[in-house]
Amino acid sequence: MTDLVWVEAQPRRLARYNRNLAIAYERALTKEHDREGVLMAHLGKGAVEHMQVSRFPVVTDNTRIVAFCRIDGFSARADASYPSPA
Repeated sequence: MTDLVWVEAQPRRLARYNRNLAIAYERALTKEHDREGVLMAHLGKGAVEHMQVSRFPVVTDNTRIVAFCRIDGFSARADASYPSPA
């Protein structure tokens, strides 16, 4: 477990921790995307949309990674990330 007080004590540590979290979440999203066929076969749905919710506020450009403290905007971010087919 990571001591967030220790991480936040120095900006360099915080930046490295943030970068590592963002990379881990990107990998998790890729892994889930690769398993999409299994989910679609079991659920019978046409598409599966993947989002990652983080307990730690992560600074990233990826709209599919949502900090838990901003979960109230989850629906809007999901709609922005995955627009409805026309």
